[in-house]
Amino acid sequence: MLVTGATGFLGAHLVAQLAARTEADILCLVRASDEREAAARVLDNLRSHGLEADPARIVGVPGDLAQERYGMTPDAFAALARRTGVICHNGGRVNFAESYARLRPVNVAGTLEAMRLAALGGSRLHLVSTLGVFLGDAHRGRPVTELDPPDDPEGLGSGYDQSKWVADRLAREGRTAGLRVSVHRPARVSGDSRTGRGNAGDYFSRLLATCAALGAVPDLPFEEDLAPVDYVAAGIAHLVVTSDADGEHHYFNGATISYAGIARAMGADLMPWGRWRSAVLEGGERLPLAPFAATLPEQTPRFERPLFDCGRTEKLLSAAGITCPPADTALLDRYLGHLAAGRE
Repeated sequence: MLVTGATGFLGAHLVAQLAARTEADILCLVRASDEREAAARVLDNLRSHGLEADPARIVGVPGDLAQERYGMTPDAFAALARRTGVICHNGGRVNFAESYARLRPVNVAGTLEAMRLAALGGSRLHLVSTLGVFLGDAHRGRPVTELDPPDDPEGLGSGYDQSKWVADRLAREGRTAGLRVSVHRPARVSGDSRTGRGNAGDYFSRLLATCAALGAVPDLPFEEDLAPVDYVAAGIAHLVVTSDADGEHHYFNGATISYAGIARAMGADLMPWGRWRSAVLEGGERLPLAPFAATLPEQTPRFERPLFDCGRTEKLLSAAGITCPPADTALLDRYLGHLAAGRE
């Protein structure tokens, strides 16, 4: 099995889950000078997230998602295609402030190369996309099922969502042309529901840590969905291993939590957006949210997302004992406990 994005947060959990559910070698495409360095980067990333896998089955594959044939010679690319039975294309550049043009080489061209590899070797392609492809005007406030294609990109606000929409569309066009393609679309992927360990650098983790530092949570008029990484990774890995059917799979936690609920879980004040934003700006670099401070709007943010129905995938996963825990006080307590432990 070939995995891209193995040195990322979700990627680490995918590698661990695939290794636990199969006896296959896990080939990991990583930017590195050689196979040894590539494998070492994957294993180091697993350890950094409290995960493990048999080092003998982690095979480093030096490559660059932004390059033609991932920077390999034609012969090396063909050899990789012959060796690979399943491709889990999870790699990409995640940056909500960058333009489509900046993200296209990795997020779009990298997906095209995964499709070429699948076509060359006859392997099944599992693309890890995002539910952000539905955040345009056509789906706002409307029900979206796993049978609804995200065919209209009008109104997608970020270069990231635009680049993922194009990659998603290309993969589905590839299926029409004869590739075996499944598309997995998570929403926000939060920390591990058991340990509370998350991606400390992402927006929501920084938001929680900032609220803890200020003792205040912004009073926002929408709720947050949190799909724990252990649930998302287990779900994708299960379907990668067991499913012979092409299709779309959505991972959205419908048991959302309000900002008032977050404040109660933290024992913090609920503060009007304007005052909270001012406190963040005044806090400067000492606050974890500092890298995102310049993007905080003056007006209270509003977020009208589609109404995601993930019933088909939830039924498949539930039958395998894989269920998504609710975004409740208990889950927030685990996240906050891990954040607090990291500051000590």
